Amino acid sequence: MGAFFPIRFLVSFELLVLAAAPSILALFGLNAWRYRRAGSRMDLALMGTWLWLGLTVGAYFLYLVLGVTQALWARGIWFSENDVLHVALVVWMLLIAVLVAPTISDMP
Repeated sequence: MGAFFPIRFLVSFELLVLAAAPSILALFGLNAWRYRRAGSRMDLALMGTWLWLGLTVGAYFLYLVLGVTQALWARGIWFSENDVLHVALVVWMLLIAVLVAPTISDMP
């Protein structure tokens, strides 16, 4: 829709979070349920990555709401909420590669 209507929100990260949040919460819940039931290391690792993703999104919005970008830019420091997001997402991907990937196995 954002490609057809000139409304910034339709192409924003905020809309992406609103659309993805129910699925992320459902997957976290599924992994928590499976971990309690079977104690799978994979589910524990996945729960950790979902928590990190939540912290990442929370840090982005906190940085945005507090206006840290403007304060830093006034001092000549070019670091925005998007930089917070992208640095934390790089860490998130590394967590997936280091913690989750080794625990993945096919179901019998």
